[in-house]
Amino acid sequence: MPTREIMRSLADDIICSFESRMNGIANIKDTVRIDLEEAQNFLKGLENSRATMGKELHADLAKDATHRNADVARELKGFHNHRKAMSKEMQNGFDKFRADLAEDRDQLKHSVGATLNGLGIELGELRTSLAGGQEEWSKLKTTLRAKRGGAAEFTKESTPEFPKPQKPRAKKEVKKGRASK
Repeated sequence: MPTREIMRSLADDIICSFESRMNGIANIKDTVRIDLEEAQNFLKGLENSRATMGKELHADLAKDATHRNADVARELKGFHNHRKAMSKEMQNGFDKFRADLAEDRDQLKHSVGATLNGLGIELGELRTSLAGGQEEWSKLKTTLRAKRGGAAEFTKESTPEFPKPQKPRAKKEVKKGRASK
């Protein structure tokens, strides 16, 4: 074969090889472009899905927050109502206690007043009785003086004295006195 034909055949092979490689590269470019478009479409779909799910999640969270806020508000209102009821109940109890205390104080005043009045009456009767005794003693002294012919004068030192009334002892002293007997 002549060199010319060999060169032509070689040139045709090179051209065919080049066209084949160019077609292969074009096919690879098309495949890459298609794959890239599919990947971009998939990513856009994921982005849209993420955005939609995010919006739904935010809406659900807002609903949950609204429900939680309503639950908390109801619970706080219940606590407030319970506190008010307890406060009112305590105030009523305090008012009743104060009224009972005032009634007890009035009864005690009345009882102490009656006791003091009774003691005053008894003291008056005792004073009257002692005064009568002193009067009788004076009569006795006068009678004895007259019978003795006035020979002996009673002096203050020789005159017996009646015991003076004692002050009432305090409750503790009374209890101690009883225990020691």
